[in-house]
Amino acid sequence: MENEMHLSKTYIESFQGDVVPLWLEADEELLEASSGEVSWQLSGRSVRIRRFCSDEPEPISYGVLLMMRDVGESTICAEYKNQRLFCTVVVREKRTADPHRNMKYLLGDLHIHTTNEHDSARFRARTEELPGACIRDIEDTKALDFAVLADHGSLMDGKKLFEAFQAVEKAETEHTILFAGCEASLDEAQYDRYGFRKKYFGEIVTLNSAHCIAAMYTEDFCDTLSQSPFPMAVLAHPQILGHAPGWGMWVSALRQNATPAMKRLVRSVEMGNGTDRQSNLINEYVYSVALDCGFQVTPSCNSDSHGNYKLCPGKTIVLAPEKSKEMILDALYHNRAYACESGRVLLDFTINGQPIASTLPETTAYHFRVGIQLLNMAACAVDEAASDALPVLCQVISDYGKTVAHVKLTSEAQHTDGTVLEFDVESQTARYFYLRLVDAKGRKTWSAPIWTGRAMDTISLEAPGEVIEKANFGAVDLVNGQNAGNVICDDIQLAYESDCKTAEIRIDMKQEYEICAISHIVPKIYRALLTEQGVAQQDEFSRYVHEFRIWSSVDGEQYELCTEGIARIYGEEELYRFEPRRSRYVKFEVVNTVGSVCGWKQYAEATVKLGELSVYRVR
Repeated sequence: MENEMHLSKTYIESFQGDVVPLWLEADEELLEASSGEVSWQLSGRSVRIRRFCSDEPEPISYGVLLMMRDVGESTICAEYKNQRLFCTVVVREKRTADPHRNMKYLLGDLHIHTTNEHDSARFRARTEELPGACIRDIEDTKALDFAVLADHGSLMDGKKLFEAFQAVEKAETEHTILFAGCEASLDEAQYDRYGFRKKYFGEIVTLNSAHCIAAMYTEDFCDTLSQSPFPMAVLAHPQILGHAPGWGMWVSALRQNATPAMKRLVRSVEMGNGTDRQSNLINEYVYSVALDCGFQVTPSCNSDSHGNYKLCPGKTIVLAPEKSKEMILDALYHNRAYACESGRVLLDFTINGQPIASTLPETTAYHFRVGIQLLNMAACAVDEAASDALPVLCQVISDYGKTVAHVKLTSEAQHTDGTVLEFDVESQTARYFYLRLVDAKGRKTWSAPIWTGRAMDTISLEAPGEVIEKANFGAVDLVNGQNAGNVICDDIQLAYESDCKTAEIRIDMKQEYEICAISHIVPKIYRALLTEQGVAQQDEFSRYVHEFRIWSSVDGEQYELCTEGIARIYGEEELYRFEPRRSRYVKFEVVNTVGSVCGWKQYAEATVKLGELSVYRVR
């Protein structure tokens, strides 16, 4: 018996917060016979054990996950039929990198599935070596320094999660640091005032967690993940429509759930995979909404690859002093990361000498230094001219997603071997700044933020007044003279579609009211566009409103500006509040569309498509 089985390791040394698998190794027949009969004991307080032998669809007892909690030494004992096997575990203090020291640029992918399977029974019953096959695909590309295997939490059970940790532990990779993760989901059913179901949350990639979860409530999600000492989460495809009827958009849920627990967990927002897919055009808006809600997040680009791993152009790039699991986790947690759609831009960004993710001493003068280099072609595994990947524009984004500075790169400033931009921005109100670099193809690089130290605005979730009945309203688009009645018809599956890139929707309320807000909700006609497979066709994002202005008038001749901004909420009704004023006429001006400002040439002529507009009056 003593020669027939042993532990996968007899000595483990790791850092606080790490999650490591440990299992009984034996021939298959013995493991099957031992199912449910292996007991695990722990002596010492530095480690916590995650067992899978109870409350699981398919319990296992031959393996556990070890969560490294406190500095010290513990001993793990596995006992089967009076045979006892021991493993010593030493936990050291987790290191934190100095953000001011020289950093390596490490390219990664935080969202990779090992299979195309979406049926839970078939997923759990699979016997083929899918994690191993996916890992081999990743290693063969030699393009990733780190990667997260994140199969769907709605499919996984404890056994499959443990097998993912096992696969990562066994992997013989020379180039890629691997993490076992999960694409968890939050799916609380809520309904908007039109009676439509809102999926309201969405999917969220977790890593360095000993649990996989498909939850209904954020409290359950946070409580489960917080059982691990150093978990992290990434908001996945945050503006994409869900497979189930209803919206699956994180942007709405952030305002409702900006709790301390969620803020500790969520460290990144997925911007897409680097392609020109239309849903990628609006993910950035979730990034700025998260920052406005007080989340300490960075942008990321990930493949969301299913089955055989296919390298995508977009990369998540972290800045770390060394290529190790510990330092990659440290970089992600402390926001030393950014998203690059081409996977080629090496960005060095400081404000007043402070690097990304810093919080500055309060000031009104900000000196930007932006260093830009290109990764060499071989490392990128792409075939394109270097000039295509060179940024041609540097934009500074601040509160509420507004662009506060533009710097064009002249041909003299564009060098593949390095460019440095220096410029100044003045602001008395900014809470944060981040960069958006745009290359010749329209692909973007988004930096991590630098915070100014000012407190964020308080978020109000209550309606500012009551909706005015629209039965007698009239609406016309002043740009082309078209009737725009579909924006005031109380049917959010209808839309006003213009043949112009801008619009000025004038609403005549037929009498004066003291108004205090206008709301917009994008048309939910996707319900009529569902394919036979139940997947929403996503071909309208480029036509959504980007920049807007709202005007009011008593006589229809002289208009006063009420408010202006960037439309960022596409999962529910978005309220644009302003100081109360007497008005009979309101004008909703679409300054530009998502497509016309996105940088991708094929969307530059995107025309306006608007959903329902409502006017709120003071109660």
